[in-house]
Amino acid sequence: MTPRRPFLLIASGLLAVLVAPGPAYSDPRESNDTNREADRKAIMEAGRAIAEAFARGDAPAVAAGWCEQCEYYDDAGEVLHGRASIERAYAELFREHPGCTIEAHVKSIRFPSRDSAIVEGTLIIRTPGNAAPQASRYSVLRVREDGVWRIAVAREWGAHEDRLEDLAWLVGEWACSSKDRDTRMSFEWNEKKMFLMSRFSVREAGKVTQSGTHQIGRDPRTGQIRSWVYNDDGGNGEMIWTRDRNRWVIDSSGLTPDGVPTSSVNIITRLGEDRFTWQSMRRVVGADAVPDAPPVTFEKSKPGG
Repeated sequence: MTPRRPFLLIASGLLAVLVAPGPAYSDPRESNDTNREADRKAIMEAGRAIAEAFARGDAPAVAAGWCEQCEYYDDAGEVLHGRASIERAYAELFREHPGCTIEAHVKSIRFPSRDSAIVEGTLIIRTPGNAAPQASRYSVLRVREDGVWRIAVAREWGAHEDRLEDLAWLVGEWACSSKDRDTRMSFEWNEKKMFLMSRFSVREAGKVTQSGTHQIGRDPRTGQIRSWVYNDDGGNGEMIWTRDRNRWVIDSSGLTPDGVPTSSVNIITRLGEDRFTWQSMRRVVGADAVPDAPPVTFEKSKPGG
């Protein structure tokens, strides 16, 4: 069994119903579900019971949240049938990957019948150490058996796709300081969490020499992560982001304020929750190659710091 399989099992069965759906209840497919609040509450309680068992490392108790003849599928070809297989997968997870966590964002809970519910959303898998988090999408069919909402079918996909949620760890204030140069960056979500919005500034000898804004989002046509930079001096650029394990490779092209074309490859390497390095390479301004910049380390400001 690959390490990926039990991660996905947690995704589908553990925390997928523990986050309040909030705006998801505006889903037009739920127009006839207005009187199912008691069932939604029961589904949330069933999810909490699994979470408590997970926190104890109790594989049998976690598996008890699944139906006896349950099914699990992902887009990498992993298939599990039956509660016993689910229990073995969780036991392997607890043994080989202690300390991993899941952050789930529920998109919707729908009720196709009296005793069935479909839970859909996005989840983020986090593992101890410096590995970058990984996001995927899930859909879980829960059925009511003897008054208990159990998982009958779980599907997960997109775990290897680059997702904007994989960059959520950037949210906050970051700084990189040396003797004569101070660089500051801040990241926050826009109101609908469709873009990461950043503001940056560079000071040299106490004077601002560069500043501007950076907007990161998903290209709806290609599905790629893209970003757009607008310098306060009139320069601008566009970037394509590609994930490589715990780092992001960013292909950049743009224009100086005078209209001279520029290009570079920038590497962000995540060193943990509060540190990353940034290096700019293969830099070209007009027809001239510019030497690679040495990597610099950014540190995250502590809340209230």
